[in-house]
Amino acid sequence: MPPLGIENLDHLGLVAGMIDELGLVELTNEEIKPHCLEHVSAGQIEQRHLDSTSISVEGEYDTATATKPEGSAETANKEDSRAERKLRQTLEDQNQTVRDQRKQPTAKPTFRWIMQKFQGIHWINLEGQRQVSNLSDERGLIIHLLGAPVERYYYPSG
Repeated sequence: MPPLGIENLDHLGLVAGMIDELGLVELTNEEIKPHCLEHVSAGQIEQRHLDSTSISVEGEYDTATATKPEGSAETANKEDSRAERKLRQTLEDQNQTVRDQRKQPTAKPTFRWIMQKFQGIHWINLEGQRQVSNLSDERGLIIHLLGAPVERYYYPSG
């Protein structure tokens, strides 16, 4: 039987693509000097510099004394807003819609709803070939509208 691997992808490609497009990794690495992530993140850290394609963890830190970057929640909300504005503008420019929570067409979805729509997407590795499962036409449209930074996570080559 051939080796088979399945990993959750869900909305992570949307988030990683927007991080890439907005240059947040570079900006974060400028603001947070190497070897000091222990002071910015509660939890566990493996990499000293951030990389949007693989952020993993190792090592324990005390969540009571760890601090977060100033305004981190506000920054996340701003980035969601940028992604939302980009998608809405592109939907309008191309005269397209997606379905909202009531299954009605809308050209003004929230980014939170778009991320919800991406639940259940998986990377499937079969004999060294990576494929993505559960991409509907609507999900494909959203990926296309968000552009190349997002497409590269959902349409892997080889």
